[in-house]
Amino acid sequence: MAWRAARRGWRAYYTPRAVAYHARGGTARTEKTPGFMSGYALASLPDTLKAKVLVNRWMTIIKNDRPLDFLLNLPFILLYDIKVWAYLALFAPGAIPLFLRDLKLLSLAWRRRKTF
Repeated sequence: MAWRAARRGWRAYYTPRAVAYHARGGTARTEKTPGFMSGYALASLPDTLKAKVLVNRWMTIIKNDRPLDFLLNLPFILLYDIKVWAYLALFAPGAIPLFLRDLKLLSLAWRRRKTF
């Protein structure tokens, strides 16, 4: 949403007393994650949601990011993806086929992309 608002010239302001609640979503923790993974919300999600979070991340990038901004951020995007895929391979291999199954949705994001 912030990408779209910025492209339309909207301005954002910081309001320190504002409170927002997001009861459901990719980062909502469903259980306590023990050990070194406790700082990562993705680790506490079931495999189906892990896959959806990753597909939705790429759909959002495809649909909203400008090509030059994407190229400038590509090293950070790839670094993040390497960490996520290493985690999936070691601790949640069941999410990988679910992610691959939903890859077809990326073409939908490309079709919905507005030229900018």
